[in-house]
Amino acid sequence: MNKFLADLQPDAAALMQESGAREFDSTVTQKDPNHIFIFEVYGNVDAYNAHQKSAAYLKFIGLTMMMYKAYNIRPFHRCR
Repeated sequence: MNKFLADLQPDAAALMQESGAREFDSTVTQKDPNHIFIFEVYGNVDAYNAHQKSAAYLKFIGLTMMMYKAYNIRPFHRCR
């Protein structure tokens, strides 16, 4: 867990410098200390797609993918 969180920090810092990035938060669940919920908010789908191709994100995935038991992306849309 410590290595995962350490690898997450540079990605989070880089994400918040990207155009269109609005918010980043990560939380370890109370029920399972090995389950992390990562919440990212982007201004639009193009900003999200650009992040998925960024050097920081690709490095993070490369360093951590073997640590995942499951990897689920769930898109949400703002209700107006």
